[in-house]
Amino acid sequence: MPQLSLPLRGRGRPRTQAPKIQTVLVTSDYHAPFVDWPTYHAMRHFLKDIRPDYHVINGDAVDAFEMSRFSKDPRRFGQTVEELEIFNNILDELYEASPTTITKFIAGNHSARITNRFYDNPDLLALVSPTRDPNDVLIQALGLKQRGISYLPYREVLDIGGFLITHGEAYGIHPAQAELKRYGMSGVSGHCHRQSSFEINNRRGFAKWWTIGGLCRHDMEYRPTNDWVHGIGLYEGVPGTDLFQFHQIEIIGGRFVFQGAVYDQDGKHSAL
Repeated sequence: MPQLSLPLRGRGRPRTQAPKIQTVLVTSDYHAPFVDWPTYHAMRHFLKDIRPDYHVINGDAVDAFEMSRFSKDPRRFGQTVEELEIFNNILDELYEASPTTITKFIAGNHSARITNRFYDNPDLLALVSPTRDPNDVLIQALGLKQRGISYLPYREVLDIGGFLITHGEAYGIHPAQAELKRYGMSGVSGHCHRQSSFEINNRRGFAKWWTIGGLCRHDMEYRPTNDWVHGIGLYEGVPGTDLFQFHQIEIIGGRFVFQGAVYDQDGKHSAL
């Protein structure tokens, strides 16, 4: 009987070299002080375990509740200081979890409530910012420069080798589709507190957009009925190429599974 021999690789195809993989953890929508602490701590243990190259805090670190244009509970006035203190503590914990990870901070629409207050009242700005840049108020309040964390204002986009990260503006039934239509490239956003994705593949090539859930509680008094979920994202890409993989990680009940291990507020639990 004749023996059939199959080639191990295509003729003329170079052997794949061991690539450097760049990892980026993407988290979004903490809405301090309304952080869902079991979900947050599960994420923190994950950060400590994988120690990514970058961690992108992708908007709405604080809720800025009292600066909302919507009806507000007067008993909550003065809460912004508490929100900033809580997120300063979070930044300390995240650095302790993975000191070698480079953190980048993108402002969201809730964070923009703080900067917009100074755009609306520029006479106050000189009292709190020598540069008279409203963005510096949040940068100073969170000590971002001292922490070595770069800051991108709301609606700015971080480009990681052709993969876009931005807080996002879309919500509704198809938020990922709306963001892909807006940018025309692969990327991820938060804002909608939902896990969704949408992809296209045509003569111009392939592109896919993801949205991820948040890290805040779901019993918000200004949105008591919602379809929010908890989640984070992990980007893995080969620098200098268009090769990447994005992991959309849903967190349910403060727990999630990734690569054979369970993460929760108590730490990592490897499979037996």
